[in-house]
Amino acid sequence: MLWGHKRGAAWLVDAKLLQAGVWSGSEMSKLIPQQDLTYADKEALAGKQRIAGAIFNAELDLSHPLTFGINRKDLPVFKNSNMLLQPSSSPFVNVGWYSSEPHLAGYTAAEYIPRIAQGAALVAHNLGRGRVIGMTDNPVFRGYFQGSSRLLINAIYLGQSFSAVPQAEE
Repeated sequence: MLWGHKRGAAWLVDAKLLQAGVWSGSEMSKLIPQQDLTYADKEALAGKQRIAGAIFNAELDLSHPLTFGINRKDLPVFKNSNMLLQPSSSPFVNVGWYSSEPHLAGYTAAEYIPRIAQGAALVAHNLGRGRVIGMTDNPVFRGYFQGSSRLLINAIYLGQSFSAVPQAEE
């Protein structure tokens, strides 16, 4: 089993190990208008382009083995990066995705929220005889969010208990 979150998940995508797309932090930052700014606006723009720590709602496929023991479809996740996984077009690969109105708490630029609502929170599929799992966020960030830690625990212990063969992307 191969697990990657945040930049680790982006690396798995770049290495063609994880079948998903990535909206990088720089791509996300371009969603924030930058016309007619003066140098005095530089610090405010940099602050607006960051997600320093906010809570978003992810929706889970509760029938997937990686969600074993989680009883609610909605799972708040802690996001402190503007990197975002794009969902896979293959069936059974997207285990979690952000809800249509994902922002629950914390500061996030309004321009990011519609894109986050299009993102995948957790994708997992077969890779040869093993499995590869990618998550947009760190489910155990400083031990702060214990609910999302179940996803990592399940990946470690139940990582071989599912089969999702991704289709070749066209």
